[in-house]
Amino acid sequence: TRGINTAFISKFPLVGKPQLHIIPYTDPGAKKSRGILEITVNIKGKKVTFLSAHFPSQSNPTAQRKEAHEYLRDLMLDLQKQGRLVIAGGDLNTVPEEDQKYGYFSKTLSAAGQVSNLVGCKSCEGTHFYKGEWSFLDVMIYGNNLAKNGITLIPGSIEVVKAPIQTKNNGTPLRFDEEKREGVSDHFPLYSRLKIQ
Repeated sequence: TRGINTAFISKFPLVGKPQLHIIPYTDPGAKKSRGILEITVNIKGKKVTFLSAHFPSQSNPTAQRKEAHEYLRDLMLDLQKQGRLVIAGGDLNTVPEEDQKYGYFSKTLSAAGQVSNLVGCKSCEGTHFYKGEWSFLDVMIYGNNLAKNGITLIPGSIEVVKAPIQTKNNGTPLRFDEEKREGVSDHFPLYSRLKIQ
């Protein structure tokens, strides 16, 4: 309803129709929050489902992010019970203090799969820089059943993507300048590789 939604771009062929999952928040103030986009593609004969998410920002109550994390976990687990191969990711807007206190990454999402900044990206500072602090607002979660179905995450491949044209001298994101065609959003993207057998 806001017109600001998630998307998915792939060179692999689409399988079926994309589906938007609306998160059933208990707070009526969250009614304009984005849903979770479900897309399945065929990668070398394997059907892999991707879930693209963008959770409520830090200006919203943490209870909204709690419900969003739990909904994503449950959705991932449900799809895996159906035998589906699942990878989720996006801007989950969760700062380190929130994870330390509530375990959104280390407990909730880890129940459904490997969380990118917990299993890899060991030399990465973060994807977002705000008020002198780095954080991993952006994460990917690789479903528990990938490996036994011939898809192996390469943890050492997980990295934050940034180039000189996108960064300030101190390595933080450079605000996008449309005329100069340089800079980036206030977030850096994540990258990872998977080995498919």
